[in-house]
Amino acid sequence: DPYSKWVYAQEGIVCQKANLCELTLKTPTDEIKELFTMFEPLDGSLIEKNYPEAEAKGNLYKGSWGCMLTTDSIRGDKVGIESAWNTPVYDLKTNDDEPDHTLIKSLVNKLNNDGSAAEFKKTLDEIVDVEQVLKYSALAWVVGNPDDMRQNMNNTYFYFNSLDNKLEILPYDDDRCFGILQDWPIDMSYVPDYTTKMAGRDRAWQENPLLWRLFLKSDDPNSLSKKYPVIEEYRQRYF
Repeated sequence: DPYSKWVYAQEGIVCQKANLCELTLKTPTDEIKELFTMFEPLDGSLIEKNYPEAEAKGNLYKGSWGCMLTTDSIRGDKVGIESAWNTPVYDLKTNDDEPDHTLIKSLVNKLNNDGSAAEFKKTLDEIVDVEQVLKYSALAWVVGNPDDMRQNMNNTYFYFNSLDNKLEILPYDDDRCFGILQDWPIDMSYVPDYTTKMAGRDRAWQENPLLWRLFLKSDDPNSLSKKYPVIEEYRQRYF
């Protein structure tokens, strides 16, 4: 996980700082030493440290199981603030004193509209930081993360930059990268960089409309290529 975070940071992707530490726990009668991973909190303080003031006032969401940016994923109480009785799919981590979920709901609804690649490019450019998301997506494949938004509709942070309201994606929970198979033998080494299948879900079709528009493509009539035709310029940029 710390090495994955280092890889992202080297390429300019905002992410947590992480490192290893040896922690000693003591009681009056004994003690134990264990190796732990330390993480910088992924919250408003991280945003404030990594963005200029004008860009650091946006909504940050933790995306958990189901965060595919589909219309189903934002229905009901799936967008909100975590409580004792609800863990939202998109859990707001900043600006929770006056929550306003307009941007994320508008983004998802726009992403799920039909339209040709040429027609949709302008829309995408207005609501997504395309360069940042393409770079994040390429690096997620490089480090081999099987448990993020793309591969398992999970463990992804979404940030809406307050300067332009565009979506950025921040990495999170990279503990299974680089071939780590303990407790969950999902081997990412066979997954190509243009994969359209979700490795963690029995190779089911990836439903995320953003990723289909950016770089996913398939000739299989059962795929979503026809509904969400790829923007070839962005696909080549991703490669």
